[in-house]
Parts: sequence; C-alpha cells; structure tokens
Amino acid sequence: MKRLLCILLLGLMPLQSGCVVAAVGIAAAGVTTAKSTMEEVVERSYVQPYWCVYRATHAALHEMSIGLDNVEGVKEGDVFHAKTAEYPVTVELHRITDTVTRVRVEAGKNVFQQDQATAMAVADAIHQIIARNLHTGMVVTPES
Repeated sequence: MKRLLCILLLGLMPLQSGCVVAAVGIAAAGVTTAKSTMEEVVERSYVQPYWCVYRATHAALHEMSIGLDNVEGVKEGDVFHAKTAEYPVTVELHRITDTVTRVRVEAGKNVFQQDQATAMAVADAIHQIIARNLHTGMVVTPES
C-alpha cells in the first residue's frame, strides 16, 4: 500500500509543479502585458535645433489631420496638446542641447488605453519632415 501511495504521489508531482509553473507563467504574462500597456510612449531624439523640431511637429500634426488644441510652454520646452477622432495626443519637446531635441509622443485616453501605432506615426512624421526639409535645404545641418 505504501509503495502504491508513493508511486501515486510521484506520478502526481509533475502535475502539481506544472500547475505552479502555469500559474506563475500566467501571472508573469499579466505583469508583462500591464507593463507593456503602460509604456506605449514613443521617445526619440533628433540632432536638430529646437526650433526645427518645433516647426516639424506643427507640420506633422497638420499633415496627419490631428487637431492641435494648444501648445503649453514648460520649463524644459513645449507640450503640444492635440486630438484625433478617438484619442488625445501629447507631444513633449525637450531641449537637450543647442542641437539635440528629445520628443516624447503619447497617444491614448489613459494608462490602459494607449495607441502606440499613432504615437509612432507622429514621431515618424516629424522625422520625415525634418529629412524633407534637410533635403530641400530649408534647414541647416548641425555641422554648418
């Protein structure tokens, strides 16, 4: 009887540890999902003067038909408050140096409803406008 009980317990142990592993895995997936959802903000730095990135941000929002509500001056730079049909969009500009400007784009209603695709599209549009302006000679390169 003891031997049968030992065999039965040994046979059930992998199932128990599997449940524990599955439970830990599910909990970890939930934490990862929450972390990913909360960090759907896009940050980029551009090797361009602040005024260049400021104008490119205006142009990007206009080209994307994202309505600009207002631009708020803050200590580090400016914050653009805009809105798509579904979500508010916030673009923060921070002057790092005379030739480096950091852009932080956030799109979404709250921490749990973020739209990283739109945030990425805004950052890409800013980049494309800067590149286009450099190509046409409308902006001087940082080396000039």
